[in-house]
Amino acid sequence: MSAAGSTQTAESYKPKARPQSILAQEFSAALDDLFKLNGLGELEESVVQKKDKVQTQRYQLEDLDAKLRETSERLRRLETKHRRHQSQMQIRTHQMHQQRSCPVSSSSEDPADNDVEDDSSGDSDTQTAPTRPRPQQGERVPR
Repeated sequence: MSAAGSTQTAESYKPKARPQSILAQEFSAALDDLFKLNGLGELEESVVQKKDKVQTQRYQLEDLDAKLRETSERLRRLETKHRRHQSQMQIRTHQMHQQRSCPVSSSSEDPADNDVEDDSSGDSDTQTAPTRPRPQQGERVPR
C-alpha cells in the first residue's frame, strides 16, 4: 500500500505557481527579466513598434527606389538627347569643312559664268542664251 499511497500523494501534489523561498523568488524574477517572461505586454508592444518601423522604412525605400528609377530614366533621355545633338554638330561641322575645302555652292560662283544671266536693268523681260557671232559671207562655220 505504500506504493499506492505514494502514487496518490504524487498525483495529488500540485506545486504552487511560484517558489516560496526568497532566494528562489529572486532567481525566478531574474530569469523572467532575462527572458522577458513577465513583460509579455511590453514584448508585444516592442514587436509592434519594430514592425511599424520596418513598414515605415519599407515605404521610404520604395519612395527612394521610385525616385532613383525616375532619375535614371531622365538621365537616359538627357544622354540620348546629348548624343543626338553631338551627332548633329559633327554632321554640321563636317558639312562646313567640305564647303570650305571645295566650294560648290551657287552663291560662291560668278554670276557671269551662269548660262542664264539675271537682267535687273528692266529693259527686257526675256532672258536669252549667249549667241555666237555670225559668220561673214564666205566664212566657214566650225562645228
